[in-house]
Amino acid sequence: MQKQVVPLLLCGGLGTRLYPLSRHNYPKQFLHLVNYNTLLQETAKRFNSNIFTAPIIITSSEQAENSLKQLNTIQIKPSLVITEPMRKNTAAAIICGSIAAVQKFGEEALVISSPSDQVWYDSNDLLRVIDYAVKKLVDSKKTTLAPAKVENCIIAFGTKPSNPSSQFGYIKLQEAQNRDAITNLQYIESFIEKPSLELAIEYLESDCYLWNSGIYLAYAQTILDAAKSNCLELYNHCYQAMEKAEFYQADDETEIANIRSTDFSQIVDFSIEDALIIKNKNLRCVEIKSTDWNDLGSWEGLLQAVSTKKHKSLKDVVDIDSKNSYIYSSDKKVIAIGIRDLIALNLDDHLLLLNSEQIEKIKVELPEIIANSKKIQTKRFIMII
Repeated sequence: MQKQVVPLLLCGGLGTRLYPLSRHNYPKQFLHLVNYNTLLQETAKRFNSNIFTAPIIITSSEQAENSLKQLNTIQIKPSLVITEPMRKNTAAAIICGSIAAVQKFGEEALVISSPSDQVWYDSNDLLRVIDYAVKKLVDSKKTTLAPAKVENCIIAFGTKPSNPSSQFGYIKLQEAQNRDAITNLQYIESFIEKPSLELAIEYLESDCYLWNSGIYLAYAQTILDAAKSNCLELYNHCYQAMEKAEFYQADDETEIANIRSTDFSQIVDFSIEDALIIKNKNLRCVEIKSTDWNDLGSWEGLLQAVSTKKHKSLKDVVDIDSKNSYIYSSDKKVIAIGIRDLIALNLDDHLLLLNSEQIEKIKVELPEIIANSKKIQTKRFIMII
């Protein structure tokens, strides 16, 4: 039987990238953006097969109740929910999750960390590649031929760019023919965070660049050893935070670990890439052939996601022959006929009409927009951009 993997599902975020659709207390993973399930629900379903154990959810104290409620709706029970009292980025979340995985499943636990706000329209290729990578990690323990211990490597998952996007991070691979002789996985040369459009065009024409999905597979102990080697202070604070966390049973299957703010406040805000991934010399990459991936990190990403024929119209929107548009309604049916280049949001307290060619403008004016929406004493706030 294939060794099971512990999913570490990252469920945080500030809720600013798709404001006002997403909010601080309701970031985009809790929203029904592209179909009838929320992004969190789709992520949990993606990692709900015999390859995986019950997931460990890492979320904020404010979002823990909603996370459990949404997962309960689709009959998925986490083994553990770690609640963070403040946002400290992905490094702390994954290190704390790896500590918990070792404690719950033993030192041989494999973990796969994944954001909970991505879209994979067809998860079959992703799951096939994960299964392949797990097999290679497990089999590598049985051989002594690897020059660097393959079982101690961290595997990143990349997907071939379908367009020259400057919205995503990239993985630069070593030459295509330079593969690990034992696993047939590719070596990573570097990580690039959101390049310019000019560079993204060059990357699209090369065989050495993949979009970084932000999904990583490794033995939990490998993550912790890398943290000790590359960010020892961060590791120590995470270990102390988990050691002093308040644990209790939410039900027969789910445990809650509430981290205390006094312990978590000592932790420095680092992404997992900056903290230990880019410093690690024992990295591999596996390519996911499917191009049906989107991290929905921007309005451009959302428009791209809904442009595919695989997008399902939301239940309150009747869309006839609209193009390059995203229409969302929270409380009444909207009929859109022949709409072009428009983002229209009908929410309980906001109405947004945004020309899709003016997306950069909302990014620049977002702080003032948010400030004004808080100052105006009204139940409805209208933005026309």
